[in-house]
Amino acid sequence: MPFLADLESGNTGVRLDRFRMLCEVLGVSADEVLFGTERPPQAAVADLLRGRDAETVQIVERTVRALLDALDDAGRGHPTP
Repeated sequence: MPFLADLESGNTGVRLDRFRMLCEVLGVSADEVLFGTERPPQAAVADLLRGRDAETVQIVERTVRALLDALDDAGRGHPTP
């Protein structure tokens, strides 16, 4: 694709809205693309919850806490603070 080749070589730019869309499609953060920094693994969970209503977030939080407690009880997890 000529556009991608031009983009990679610095011969053309990309609009911010397009850059954001590309990051979303590729499943990477803008920081990762621009600065080479990786997102923390917890960011994926935050992404899943983004835009959800408060009740759904509370249900997920209680579910995750219960799962972590069960993993801790089984000796497979790390204690939660």
